[in-house]
Amino acid sequence: LKNNHLSTYNSNSIIKLIVEKIAINPNTFQFISCDHIENAIALIHPESQNRIVMYDNNYFSSITGNDYWFKVFVLSHEIAHHLNGHTIQMKNNYESYIPSQKRELDCDYFAGHILYKLGARESDIVKIFKKLPDALSENESHPKNYKRLNYALKGFNDELNRMKEDLDQYSEYIRGNIQNEHIRRNIKDILMNIDEYNKTNDIKYVNIADNIINQNNLKNDQNFGKIIYFIDLKLGRFDKAFQYILQKYKENPDEKNSISILELMTHAFLQDPIVDDIANKVTKNPKINFMIGLYYHQTNKPLIASNFINKSYEDIKNNDESLLKADVLIAYARNNFEYNLQKNDLNNFTLSKIKLLEAKKILDKYPDDDYYRFYYNSLIYHLGTINFLENNCYGVEKYYSELIERVKSKNMNENNENHLFKSFLGLSICSESSENKFKTLQYYSDAIQLCKNNEHLSYFFSKRANFYKNENQEKLAIQDFEKACKYGDQKACELISNK
Repeated sequence: LKNNHLSTYNSNSIIKLIVEKIAINPNTFQFISCDHIENAIALIHPESQNRIVMYDNNYFSSITGNDYWFKVFVLSHEIAHHLNGHTIQMKNNYESYIPSQKRELDCDYFAGHILYKLGARESDIVKIFKKLPDALSENESHPKNYKRLNYALKGFNDELNRMKEDLDQYSEYIRGNIQNEHIRRNIKDILMNIDEYNKTNDIKYVNIADNIINQNNLKNDQNFGKIIYFIDLKLGRFDKAFQYILQKYKENPDEKNSISILELMTHAFLQDPIVDDIANKVTKNPKINFMIGLYYHQTNKPLIASNFINKSYEDIKNNDESLLKADVLIAYARNNFEYNLQKNDLNNFTLSKIKLLEAKKILDKYPDDDYYRFYYNSLIYHLGTINFLENNCYGVEKYYSELIERVKSKNMNENNENHLFKSFLGLSICSESSENKFKTLQYYSDAIQLCKNNEHLSYFFSKRANFYKNENQEKLAIQDFEKACKYGDQKACELISNK
């Protein structure tokens, strides 16, 4: 909104803006323009029970010359009466002067909060209370304006401080610029569009955020480097983000920057010899050693990976339970599992199981943490795989079924696709061995529905075709053999051609 257009906003437009900022359906309230009441009032209709906000546009004009921020403040204040349940109390006669003043102050706080969200300045709030009629005494239904101003400014500044806390993680330079209205609006708009992109996956929000950055020359301002880095991370532009954090590491190769660059590289599967530089520095930091080990594991250097994972395990094994300890335990267990698998020692997975279950116990305390979701699938997959190799179909069903449900509720990636295929493979083999035809068919069908890889689809279409064939359902069998052929199963193609 540009200041020279603010006075043209009518009350209905302002109301729409207010309820959008608090994510409430405008139909929750009924807004009525009512001349000659010389005020704005929140009330509940005695018959329809609708929540009503009545306002007098002539009142706005006569007091402030139709001032935009005055309208926003008064309408927000009245909406707050409904949100805080005050209109229900008044309807039931729970009224006295002291509670009434407290109610008014609570609504002033909310209105200050809304003014910040819509881009006002502190000076705009001060102007409002210079024009607002003051209570005649301390014992009126409404408090004196000096009290109301303090509450409104508190609402404004509490929201400002929340914004600062959010922005502190993006740039240490923002604190000095946050009061600049133009900069604040740009940052808020950028972050809003990133959030919309994450909700909708609509690329238009990426373009809007980029346009704001380009139009305001933020790319050329080093103060905003960390914000742009954050944006690139959120939008998956990892190569660009890597260049920023690589420069930071070269300027100051301390533990903080070492962790940042390793986190990005292991998360985005990036490769760069800078990791060798970090690895050559002796450190007792378990997170650094763990992430170096994770990087070398991803780049197929198992011996080096195992060395660093073991270092991190020794550094952290006696520490308090934490998400980092769970990550290290999972990696340590996986290394032990793969070592015994290479030796073809299928009877020596006990240590791996113990460490995985120890990690699971920790992770189950953090069900909503992003870190939890990132590593938990690997933990469940390995527990399922160990049970499969031990011919424990109860454990196979327990862990693989949990993994499938987790993958179904998250966005797919290549790692999840492989976990998904092997989970369905283990489950179907167990159901086949128990001759549970219903479960077997269900696993084949679910795998076909969820797997994306052509090789995996051809496998399960072929398995389901043979299942139908054995059940004398020839038509269904042929349909699935045709699909298996389509996805690359040559045997299925030969079978169809021989028909």
